[in-house]
Amino acid sequence: MYFYDINNKGFLHSEINEIPNGAIALTDEQYQQLFEAVSNGYQIRVDGTNITLIAPQPTAYHTLENGEWVLSDDAKKQKRADLLNQLITSIDNTAALISAQWTRFTEEYKEREAAALVYKQHNYKGEAGIYITGFSSAAGIDNKTATDLILRQADGLRQLQAALSVQRMRKYELKKEGLSEADLQSIHDDIIHQMRQLAEAYE
Repeated sequence: MYFYDINNKGFLHSEINEIPNGAIALTDEQYQQLFEAVSNGYQIRVDGTNITLIAPQPTAYHTLENGEWVLSDDAKKQKRADLLNQLITSIDNTAALISAQWTRFTEEYKEREAAALVYKQHNYKGEAGIYITGFSSAAGIDNKTATDLILRQADGLRQLQAALSVQRMRKYELKKEGLSEADLQSIHDDIIHQMRQLAEAYE
């Protein structure tokens, strides 16, 4: 036979466990229902010998009062503040990750652009340099075309970096007064979406 141990808040079986005084006897059906409910996050509340189930805690910010989950005004403020911090951190981390991918070969990009600028200033004549010839040879294009493409890519990357910075600074939109948690999440999601589109544009 199954029992519910009020003191230790657990299930016992008479053939396996020593049953303490005050333990509530359960039918097999009651045990099965309670066990499944507890497995799904419900909590057991005991009033005398009467057992009732309390729905799972909605959030870590809710507290149990008289058998009901309550979100106090202070808890609401803390919940919103924590969400705000999480969303801002998410935006900063996403921008940092994308930027790191773009700039992992920064020195190489700078040298290649510098070589392209010099070659263009000399009207695409003379020694092109290994940064240009290496690119033109691999791409199967002439040095002039490679030079112009290198400069366009460098300019394009700067524009993307500026656009990424603009999106990252949109995190301050989250600090406007009167925004609901749904509003905060929506703004965050749009910023992340715009950032990912910029990352895709670069690729």
